[in-house]
Amino acid sequence: MVKLVPPMTATEISKLAGVTRATVSNWRRRHEDFPQPVGGTEARPVFDRNEVQSWLSSRGTDISESPLSRLRTAVRSSLTADESVEVAKLLVHPAGSTSPDQASDAVSRILKAARAIVPSEGLAAVADVLTESALTEPGTYATAEPVAELMVTLAAAGTPIDTVLDPACGSGYLLLAAAREGATGLFGQDVLAVQATRARLLIGAEIEKQPEIEVGDSLLADAFAGKGFDVVLCDPPGSGAAPSEDDLALGDPRLAYGIPPKSEAELAWALQSLVHARIGGYAVLLLSPGAASRPTGRRIRSALLRAGAVRAVIALPQRVAQPWAFSLHLWVLQGPDPSTRPGHTVLFIDTESLGADGAVDWPTVEETITTAWRSFLRPRSRPIAVPGLVAEVDVIGLLDDTVNLAPSAWMSSSLDPETMAGEATAALSDLESTVAELAAAVTAVDTFEPAVTDWRTATVLELVNGGALHWFPPGTTGVDSGGDHAVWRTIEHRDIARGTGPSGTVRLDNPDSQLIVQPDDILLAPLPKSSTHTDLRLKVAGPDDVGALPGRGVAILRAVPDRTDPWFLAAFVAEGDGLPTGTTSWIRGDRLRTRIPLLAMAQQRRCGAAYRRIYEVHLASARVTAEVRKATDLLTGGLTAGVLVPAADDTNDNNFRGGNA
Repeated sequence: MVKLVPPMTATEISKLAGVTRATVSNWRRRHEDFPQPVGGTEARPVFDRNEVQSWLSSRGTDISESPLSRLRTAVRSSLTADESVEVAKLLVHPAGSTSPDQASDAVSRILKAARAIVPSEGLAAVADVLTESALTEPGTYATAEPVAELMVTLAAAGTPIDTVLDPACGSGYLLLAAAREGATGLFGQDVLAVQATRARLLIGAEIEKQPEIEVGDSLLADAFAGKGFDVVLCDPPGSGAAPSEDDLALGDPRLAYGIPPKSEAELAWALQSLVHARIGGYAVLLLSPGAASRPTGRRIRSALLRAGAVRAVIALPQRVAQPWAFSLHLWVLQGPDPSTRPGHTVLFIDTESLGADGAVDWPTVEETITTAWRSFLRPRSRPIAVPGLVAEVDVIGLLDDTVNLAPSAWMSSSLDPETMAGEATAALSDLESTVAELAAAVTAVDTFEPAVTDWRTATVLELVNGGALHWFPPGTTGVDSGGDHAVWRTIEHRDIARGTGPSGTVRLDNPDSQLIVQPDDILLAPLPKSSTHTDLRLKVAGPDDVGALPGRGVAILRAVPDRTDPWFLAAFVAEGDGLPTGTTSWIRGDRLRTRIPLLAMAQQRRCGAAYRRIYEVHLASARVTAEVRKATDLLTGGLTAGVLVPAADDTNDNNFRGGNA
């Protein structure tokens, strides 16, 4: 039986209308004719979809949906959760699934619609929509993609990634992130069968090698007992209890660290992950801040420190992953080697302040963490320390009455004043240079005058279909095949956001030549919800980018010479019909609906040249913002740590070195 059209949440309304969630709340308060809730709760009401669409249309809002949005609506109104998963199976693994001829009419119809949009949207994206009904099950969760990628980056910096385990794998997002970095053996376990199925399908839609996903509670019925892995990744569920002594068999390796109290389930997951990391392998976990400081976990934290298993604890800014209310921590553990002396220091990184103003600068957060971690892994003559951000602490100093592993508790001020003074001078000099570059870029911008003609337009998708543009969606580069294959540079999300050159690499054998970046290609990637106004929305390929490949999630829009000017096209794709930067779905469909004026090449080139100079202003502004934060963080940290003081000024005796108050 076909179900009624499903209702919409306020978040879904915001996506449909291309506005923020706050705008929808304002509409409800200010417009008496805004549709009334038809269900849900006071905190999370739902609205009749038809009424909402009519209300938006009456106010001239474009409510045409992307192909993925239309598929999502059709799935929710026509299929049960089991049927939608069956469609995904038919799509991803047609040979091993029920024959389409034996499927119901609704399943066959949705399967046909799904297959039709795979070329433009990508198999993984379509499979994600088809299986997302599994996320309505209680206890399901998903790790934010930027955080998942960071966890893999931390592990990969310390050890080759081949085999990876996620003992609480959910939908497999952490395993997918590892696969994109070249992992070939993917293993996972989840207590919910529907999540295990979803993980197999989503991973299978993106890579050829099938993962080994088992069903069961890893803490009580470990499907991989006794096996070691290069890397263990874990974002444990937010509920549950630690196993008791009665639950563990005699000789269980977790007993070497003690038995966590029932209330310390997160530390139980830490032990579960650690015992599966081979000697020298890494386990990276996303935990709540309480795991680092709760008195009930002191004994377990102490045992981990004494074994040399704790290598780093990293505080992330709020709002980068669920739950949004507080700063989560990344724990980096390493499988101890009984034949060597345990590591005697722990790295602490506190990036919570990088999101204190309400907007998280994720590229800066990521760079701060990865730079400090890589430096920590290299031989050094002195401890790593950045005031307020990074500290390296002796294990013996951590083994006190509280065994507090919260990064904020260990930010060191024991820095070399001469070194800090030199870094401060260099930071101010860099800031002056970037400010000068910004001023020059602003001066170069043209003057503008009112336009007096109306433009005929066509969507990006129409121009692609008409041969004026070429579109290469995300996910077509392929997965790192490792081995002795050639190393290709890749352009990643962060490179587009910052306007910098390729920073990633991938090993591939004979990638599609069409995907090799050419001059003036427009490179597009979804910005994370934590992006700031300084993040760039796209990048037009320059000399440094040519010959690279698009990284994870990066698409290419290529203009046909003498038909479309790339910088003219970039101006309108960057604006994107006013879509908010908080969305991450536009890369798969919404930007293809952007309308491009149909102008003669001379007019296109004139407007394109003007936008190129505007882009240079934005790029220079982003560099200034980065240098401002770098300089002010360094100076403020040095000042408050007592390492730096203002230089003596002969014309003003009223300074920190003395003088009258």
